[in-house]
Parts: sequence; C-alpha cells; structure tokens
Amino acid sequence: MNKLILLVALCLLAANTQAQELHEYITKQDISILLLPNREKGLLRGPVKSYLQCITNYDGKGMPSNALTYQAFEFTLSGWPSKLMNYTSTDKSIPTVYYYTGNRIDSSDGPGRKIYLYNDDNSIRQIDTYGYMERDRYTLLQSVQLFYDKRRLVNKSITTQRSQQETTTTYTYNKAGKLTGSHTTSTNEDIEWSREFDEKAQLFRFKTSYKNTPANNFLTTMELNKQGDISATTYSGNGKVYINTYQYEYDAKGNWIKQTRFMNGQMDYVARRSYEYYPENKEQTGLATTAPDMPVLPNMLLAAEVVDSFTAALNQRQYTRAWQYCTGKRWGTAAQFSSIKMYGGITAARLLKPLYQPIPGAERTINIPATVAVDDPVNGNGIFEQEYQLERGDNGWKIAGIRLISSSRASDNWSLQVAPAPDFNADQAMRLSKAVYDTVSLLADVGDHDSIVRSLDTLRFFKTDKKRYALAVFTNQGPQYGAATGWCDILLFSKIADKWQLQTFLLNAGGGGMYGYSGRFLKLLRTGDEQVGIVLEGGLTHMGENVSWVDVVGLQGDRLSPLTHLVTSYEYDNGSDNRRCYDNKFRFEKNGRPGYDLIVETSSSGGVAPRKYIIPYNDGYKLPEALEQEL
Repeated sequence: MNKLILLVALCLLAANTQAQELHEYITKQDISILLLPNREKGLLRGPVKSYLQCITNYDGKGMPSNALTYQAFEFTLSGWPSKLMNYTSTDKSIPTVYYYTGNRIDSSDGPGRKIYLYNDDNSIRQIDTYGYMERDRYTLLQSVQLFYDKRRLVNKSITTQRSQQETTTTYTYNKAGKLTGSHTTSTNEDIEWSREFDEKAQLFRFKTSYKNTPANNFLTTMELNKQGDISATTYSGNGKVYINTYQYEYDAKGNWIKQTRFMNGQMDYVARRSYEYYPENKEQTGLATTAPDMPVLPNMLLAAEVVDSFTAALNQRQYTRAWQYCTGKRWGTAAQFSSIKMYGGITAARLLKPLYQPIPGAERTINIPATVAVDDPVNGNGIFEQEYQLERGDNGWKIAGIRLISSSRASDNWSLQVAPAPDFNADQAMRLSKAVYDTVSLLADVGDHDSIVRSLDTLRFFKTDKKRYALAVFTNQGPQYGAATGWCDILLFSKIADKWQLQTFLLNAGGGGMYGYSGRFLKLLRTGDEQVGIVLEGGLTHMGENVSWVDVVGLQGDRLSPLTHLVTSYEYDNGSDNRRCYDNKFRFEKNGRPGYDLIVETSSSGGVAPRKYIIPYNDGYKLPEALEQEL
C-alpha cells in the first residue's frame, strides 16, 4: 500500500512537471528534482519566490474538516526549490532545505536527508537518502543510481530501498529528446509500473501491473487543461472506475490560486494558494497574489522550538510567557510559577547544546534532552542535564514536565546512601530507641496473650546538603494467624556536637500485612528540593489474592510525615476464569517546584489501556479518584 501511495504521489508530480515543460528537454537536473518529494522547477509560471498552500478536506456530506493542512515552499531566483515546510492546525514539520552550487544541487536536509553524487561531466550519478540515527550514524534508506545515453539523457535508474525490493526504471524519448514514457519493474518482476505521455492529446497514462496478483492491476489516466494543469483523472482497476475532476481559479501570472477536486461528483477537497513573486522589470517589490478565502497560517512551533522559546523567556525574565509554554496542573498558576522558589528566581538561562528535534509524526508525546545553564541567586546556580517531556494538544506542543538527569548544584546532589559511620552501629540505635519504646506496649490487638516481636531491620546512612542521618527501621511482627497485622517504625538519628542523638521518629509508619507480617524498608527517594522519601513495603496473600503496596514517608526539616499509600501490584486467581492482575509503577519527578510530582503508571492484564497519572505535591499526595477506583 505504501508503494502505491508513493507511486501515485510521484505520478502526480511527474504529470505536472511534464505538462509545464512540454517544449523543454528533460535534463539531468530535471530528473534529479523529479526524484525530490516537493514541487519542482517548471511547475510554476513567473519568478515565484514562495507560495503557501492550504488544503481543506470535505466529508461525504459536503462538510469541511476543521483539520487544515499547509505546505510552504520557497524558491531561489533561478526557480529551484530552496525550502519546504509542512504544517497542520496543531503542528509543523522539520523544514527541508536544499543546498546548491550555482544551479547544481548538492544536498538537502530535513526529515529525509539527501546527498547528490556526480560524474566527472557534472551529471548526477547517484542520490542517497538518509533517515533516522542508528548507532550514531544516519541510516541509508534509499539509493538511486542514474545512467545516461549518448545524448546525455537519463535512460535508466536503479532504486534500492531498505527492506524493499530493488526496482529498475527505463526512460524513453522521441527524436526531439522529449520524455515520452518510462517503465519500472521490481527485482522479482512481480510489479511493473509504466508511464506514457500523449503530447497531442495532452494525456498521461500510468499503469501498475502485478504478475502474481493480476486482480490488483490498475490504470490511471490524467487529462490536462489548456494551462497544463490536471483537469481529470480516471482510476480503473479490480472492476471499478473512479473519476476525479478539477476546477481552478488563476492569478495574473497564470498560477492557480484555488483548486477544487470532485471525487465521483462529490467535492473532496479545496486547495488554496497565496504567492509572492520576485520583482520584475525594475519593480521595487514583487507581485503578491492569494486566494480570496485563504485561511491564516497558524503560528505553530516544533517541539524543540517550544523548549528553546521556554528557555529564552526565562533568560529574559518573562516568567508568565515561559509559563504559557507549559501545560498541566503540575505547573500551578502563573503567579506560583513566577515565585522566587520556583522559576521566578532565575535571572539568566541558556541552552549549552543544540537541541535534537525528533521528526514529527502522529505521536502525541516527545521527550527532548537538553543541557541548560541557569543563574538563580535564590535557589543556586548550576548546569542541568534535563529531559523535557512535551505533549501535543489542540494548541500545539506544550511542556508537560521536566525530568532532572544530573545537576552541578550542591543542593541537588544529596547522597541517599553513604558509608556507615564508624562511631554509630546497631547497638547504639537500639540503646537510643529505648526512650521511645519504653512507653509503648508490646501486646497485640488480637489478644493480650500474644505479643509483638520487634527487631531492628535496617540501619541506613544518608546525607542532605545540611545534615548526615542514620535511618533505623524497626519491624513489628504480629501473631502469625488470622487478621493480625504488623508494621514498621522509623527512627532517625543525627550527630549533634559530636554526639549521636535521636532526631525524630514515626511509629506505625507503614508496611504491614496479614498474618502478622510487618513489611520492610524498600528504598530512599528524593521527593522534593528539601525532602527525602522513605519507602516502606507491605503486602498480603489470602484466598487467591496477592497484594503489594508501598507507604512513602517524607523527611523535611527534621520532621517525618506520611506522603502517600499506593498499591503497586494486585493479582486475584481463584482457579476459575475470573482472574485479574495489574501493576503500578511510580516515581517522583522534579518540576521546578519545591515538592516533586508523583508519577504513577498503571498497566493491567484485563484489557484496560495503560494510564499515566501526574499527582502534584500538596502536603502529601492525594490520589485522584480515577486512580483510586482502579486500585
């Protein structure tokens, strides 16, 4: 199908080219431009400097679509294409730019990078097209070799494509050297394309034949009007016939400014154009023409341009404008965004490396890495490796989040695991904990004949930019039967005046489970600019159910407080077909505010689409109702 679409596109381009150049020889340069995916020399009349085209599609009821598509072309004074840009109502493409030495094309750069190789006589011998990066190299997607006859006219081309069959095309000319047709075959001769032009009848015929599946054969006939533009196309194949007709409005130069296509009598689309011409005959300015109802081109930015504009706005201390490049509740209001504890403290910002611009497609999200130098007298200067997470909506690309990869700022480089202190060990932790536990009962809730078994499970050392801590997690194991549960306690110690002391504690901090299970310490996380998250894990297994959860406790300013409780996995299997299973992954992402965002990504084996939740900090993390229902 992709081959068919490509063939039709090339056929349309070829038809327009030949219609405009009926009295010109097909030169090596024309062939090279013919192979480019853009409007080529000879299509337009007069010294066109640029034109913008807008297409409006119509449905079967004759109603126009709100989704407009645009193409913007620029040309050199000699008439060769110099730049191509595609737009939609919400996005635009990476520009395709063409580079020349005189009138000799050397290369083009854009979504498909092309390199032109020449023979000694300056005739093009090969055109290579490169695509995406693979192992630090651009991948060769297509290579076209050109061969010439004694008249220096291209009589054969061989095209090789990645993961495609090789094709060979032969070209035929009349005695005057005008191109009259071409014939293309694939390597296994399964597919053939033929093209011929009837100059007298102003008619093109394109035929596609499939040797192994002849039912798929089709013939396309194109009729041209007196201006040389397509007036009708007839597609016939598989026992069906489709007829398209075209109507035009022209400007004073003879270029159409409005094209209406009817598919089997039903309006299919309307294309409108506006032109800018180079000055002629000592004119001071060139002519400009446009369709009377030409829609205005939206001012859309590429994803990388949004990041660049966001950084430039911060550098100019235009915080509200920077906020307008962002989307989602995680950024707060413009006033919150502009506060000195967030982005309002930045006095200068600049990108240290060129941004990588992904080739736009149908995706709705894109991640772009960037290195940014920031001057921030309030929160500290630094150089930051970041990943900008962008989402595409009705108003184009917006920044949905910024993930910090690395930072040169001291306050960002807390060490959440350091070597044990030689002067503090488990015995000292047990001794200092007596001040807390001497007042706590060890009797279990299920009966006064059972008791809790308490033990030191974890002793972990970490440091912030202000202090070094010893974290002790004590497990409390309940009776191993029935609904009895256990839990974890958190005690924090720090060294003050060369003496280790109990700093703060939180009993029944989290974890737990049935049959007396206490849970356990899982890990430490950075949950804010000045906050560490202590993650405890709990779970249960009962009557076909397996459930695991985490409790996150925050440490900020020597104060411990619960942040959130989150089920991370659930599985139910009672031996019947009623089996359910899901997993939730979570992380904390820096967002420019003191409290980081909690990111929860859900997945399920029950056919429910994966979801991503972004939960902002507000004295903890309140899970949204939709996520609570999933859990």
